[in-house]
Amino acid sequence: MIREVKTFAENEFTEAGGYGLVLNFASGGSLYADIVRGTPPGGDDRTADEPMVEGDPPTPVPLPALELVGGKIRTADIEQYLRALIINSGNREISQVHGYSTGAGKFHKYGLAVTFHRGDVCYVYFLQTLPAGRAPRKDQDYRWLEAM
Repeated sequence: MIREVKTFAENEFTEAGGYGLVLNFASGGSLYADIVRGTPPGGDDRTADEPMVEGDPPTPVPLPALELVGGKIRTADIEQYLRALIINSGNREISQVHGYSTGAGKFHKYGLAVTFHRGDVCYVYFLQTLPAGRAPRKDQDYRWLEAM
């Protein structure tokens, strides 16, 4: 179902932060996911190397199936698929991963919050969800489609 993944830079997308991914689907739709780093409690000393804190990784979860429904892929299904990929990576720095579509997000309907053992969080905001044939436009930010 996921045909191609490129970074924002590879896709020459400069309308958001410096880190992000563009996922293109079999349906022709696409997802622009903006990745934003948070800081741990107490902030970061950016003059020193980042300390790595490890612990038990999240318990693996089943990888959800991705299917076209009416020729489109559901946004919530993509969110949960990406969540499972991160959880199942076994990364010992990650303590938990929450998907916004399950109620974890206060302001975003879709996206992910990846919490690390050192207390910081990385946010994967679903910036744009686009149907087949539509190019990204700033006025489409955070206007999520149920399916792409």
